[in-house]
Amino acid sequence: MSDDTAEDQDTARRGDERNAADRAYEVALTAVERALPTKLRRPTPIPLPDDQQLPTLNRFWAARAAGAASGWRSLRTRVARYARPLIQMLPWRQSAYNAALVDHLNRASAREHAARDATTRSLDGLHDDLGAILAFLTSLMALLQQVLPYARDAKRLPESLAEGLSALGDDMRKRWESVSVRQQRLEAAQGRDQQAASELRAVIGLLQRSVTVVEREVERALAEAAPRAAASKQRAESVGGRPEARASSQAAGQAAAASEAAIVQLAGSAVAAYKYVGFEDAFRGSPEQIRERLSAYLPLFSGASDVLDFGCGRGEFLDLLGEGGISAQGVDINHEMVEICRARGLHVAEGNGLAYLEGLPDGALGGLFASQVVEHLQPDQLLRLVSVAFHKLRPGATVALETINPACWFAFFESYLRDLTHVRAVHPDTLKYLLQASGFQQIEVRFLAPVAECDKLQAYRIAAEELASDPVADLAETFNANVDKMNSLIFTYLDYAAIAVRP
Repeated sequence: MSDDTAEDQDTARRGDERNAADRAYEVALTAVERALPTKLRRPTPIPLPDDQQLPTLNRFWAARAAGAASGWRSLRTRVARYARPLIQMLPWRQSAYNAALVDHLNRASAREHAARDATTRSLDGLHDDLGAILAFLTSLMALLQQVLPYARDAKRLPESLAEGLSALGDDMRKRWESVSVRQQRLEAAQGRDQQAASELRAVIGLLQRSVTVVEREVERALAEAAPRAAASKQRAESVGGRPEARASSQAAGQAAAASEAAIVQLAGSAVAAYKYVGFEDAFRGSPEQIRERLSAYLPLFSGASDVLDFGCGRGEFLDLLGEGGISAQGVDINHEMVEICRARGLHVAEGNGLAYLEGLPDGALGGLFASQVVEHLQPDQLLRLVSVAFHKLRPGATVALETINPACWFAFFESYLRDLTHVRAVHPDTLKYLLQASGFQQIEVRFLAPVAECDKLQAYRIAAEELASDPVADLAETFNANVDKMNSLIFTYLDYAAIAVRP
């Protein structure tokens, strides 16, 4: 078949389609025209109320009232006076009943007249509205009749116009796709720039902390070395060149070298301390985020005093306790964190927390709090902490120990393994048992920081009406059960807190 023949057939097919569309349009237009009403019929008015007997009732009632009020002495009156005993046998409330009946009929008639007037006005308004609708439909019909020639002439439009519009649409679509790709690249580049800026800010923060630590330790080293240097110079000038003096000078030099080595070691430990502070800033969260999380523990220590923040870190919970009017103190082994707390005026001791706790008198504490600490302890140290805390707390005092939840695999492989200072993960059941075995009561395990639903494994969704007809329904049910089981092991709660009361 030649190309000309195929083109002719395609043209004929399009012509037939246009003619069919024209006929369908004319049929629909004729149906609209026939359905258009030509005139409106006004609704039948509501008949008037039946007031035929009202004038008679009102006339009789008015005459009776007038006769009773005139007090005339007639034969009827004299007969009534002698016949009063008989009249009293009649229902004495008949007059009141008649009066109420006449009044009710008058009121009902007035209400019926008002209702009829309101209904008449509504019907007149409805008639006017229907007339406006009819005028609109007439105008619409005229418009459709005007559009019909254009619809018929549309088949005479050149094919090149349709092809040009189609080509223009394709070009616009391609340009839009190109713009979308460029926008995605720009957003990706912007995200990388933001990440680089965030990393740069973190590095600058670490450098600032490093400079502060180095300056402080250098000043401390100079302050400690100055008296020794002055004493060594004084001894050298006083002893002169005697052999025993030279031996003493050598010993002094060795002591000075040992002192310098100790200063270097101290400075090295300080640098390591500030690095861990930077690690907490980067991975645990900012002080503002930690304050928001720890604020949930404040009600546990409401009304308490002498609360110990064991391993207080940067002092976020000490700030919250102070703002709540609760006296508290902290202890931490990290020198840089202690300096950060003291710079804000917090009462914090530096050193081993267990040794500090054991040095307190029994019953000295009104509460003990430890956030993200127990995972840093050896098993024997954890046992000592729980046991010693029982004796140092007063009766009725609360202990709250928050740690990473190793029962959540996501928390274990993310939060726990990331920190090099973690020693051993503590299962919730284990920590609860240790508190119970040490004598604590009212033990509660509170799970915290749930994994977001969007980060969990997703189940296979299938509509209920499709279960019977879907061939993979049984497989989907098994798959969803496995998903729920995996989510219960991997994606649950990142942290938990064991809370108990000292009886």
